Amino acid sequence: MKILKILKLLNYQKKKDGAASIIDDQQNIITEINYTSTNVLGSNYEITAAYGTIDPKNSSIILMKNVKAIITDVKQNQIVITSISAKYNYGNRETNFTGNVFLAFADNTIKSENLDLLFEKNLLYISNEIVYKNSNIMLEADKLELEMLSKDIKIYMHDKNQKIQISGAY
Repeated sequence: MKILKILKLLNYQKKKDGAASIIDDQQNIITEINYTSTNVLGSNYEITAAYGTIDPKNSSIILMKNVKAIITDVKQNQIVITSISAKYNYGNRETNFTGNVFLAFADNTIKSENLDLLFEKNLLYISNEIVYKNSNIMLEADKLELEMLSKDIKIYMHDKNQKIQISGAY
């Protein structure tokens, strides 16, 4: 586990006359964040972020920005995830990625707005505006579950009356 460069930033409120006043000088910004861990099955999880803050409600949670995560299994297969932000719990390594989430593994890519990683359980839950592509198909759905070891995927719609949109050679 590695955290570098803790900086204090001042939050300013701009007044009508253009002057600034300090609202809160207690916000700690952490830059160049990097956490690495291994689960019981030997998979490695590395998450990095340009910067973040400690959640004031739970000190085990880091609120990260400009995030990249790499999961490498024992066979050296990788899953790469990027997002605008993430909530990383360094106690259990669960991570909630949000905003322009992009996931890639083998010849598969998945774009969405949310991704929940349960590293110890080897599960990914992906939701909101999902677009899944591989060399043969493209599909759009509401919810996708990925088992990280087997790469088995379950795809759902929230409304059972709606259908998953699929195009390509399948």
